Amino acid sequence: STDSASITIAVTPVPTLTVTSTAIGNEICAGDTITFFANGSIAGSTYTFFVNNITIQSSTTQSFDPVDWGIAIANGDIIDVIASTSVASCSTAAASITVQTNAISTVGTITTASSTVCYNALIPALTGSPGTASGTVSYQWQSRDQTTSLFSDINLATTQNYTPTSRLTTDTFFRRITVSNTGTTTCDALSNVIEIKVDPAPAANITTNINGVVVTGGSTATICSGEEVAFIATPVAGGSYAFTIGGAIVRARADSNVYTTTALIAGDQVGVRVFNGLTADTAACSTDSASITIAVTPVPTL
Repeated sequence: STDSASITIAVTPVPTLTVTSTAIGNEICAGDTITFFANGSIAGSTYTFFVNNITIQSSTTQSFDPVDWGIAIANGDIIDVIASTSVASCSTAAASITVQTNAISTVGTITTASSTVCYNALIPALTGSPGTASGTVSYQWQSRDQTTSLFSDINLATTQNYTPTSRLTTDTFFRRITVSNTGTTTCDALSNVIEIKVDPAPAANITTNINGVVVTGGSTATICSGEEVAFIATPVAGGSYAFTIGGAIVRARADSNVYTTTALIAGDQVGVRVFNGLTADTAACSTDSASITIAVTPVPTL
């Protein structure tokens, strides 16, 4: 017998491989970026990344950023990775993950009955159609005025519709955030924006002339008992006027700015409510003037 030379055996270990991402639970919000990392057990391996079975990147780099390749990852995309040392067929390992998207398929649209309010009036109710999403849906209303481009959350305004309790003194913008919470991720999307314009309050001033003396709102006019007195509201272009005594209307709203009466008594407070529209304009805004207080000089007996 004769013994041959020997063949020495070297064993290439079978590598282990896992693939992870920068997203918790491999779940992203629609449009978010995500990076993948191949965790191989053998140094110097070549890592080949596939997106939906299409080869994208093959190198010794263990990280893979789809943005570098102009790829936007969406719901259901499968990322496969193969690690190879190129020494033997048993030195190849594969792993994959499937990306899920917390998608908001319907953001919803917000509307309002009127896009104009009077100065210092309550904001009209804002209504929104329901949002639909992968997770549990909730809402947050926001607003901003003309002085900033940044929206701020409205405290406690977290329902589908919003009924304001604050009053507006300046033009204001509103929008609603639709939020989806799957328990893994929280995503949000913005509705359309509504602008509520504030109709400026008209100026309201009242005067009367007592024996050649002009008396204005906030002052006292002394008259004789039963004397005829004419009150005049300072004209407002296209305006109408309602006169009041003690806040109660005594001359119904009309386009005339003059009110004449002989029925005044001591202590009466005469004012005018000025509207920035003619009588036919039922949506016109109004402002109350300061009142003229009446003092009466009794008629003497002789």
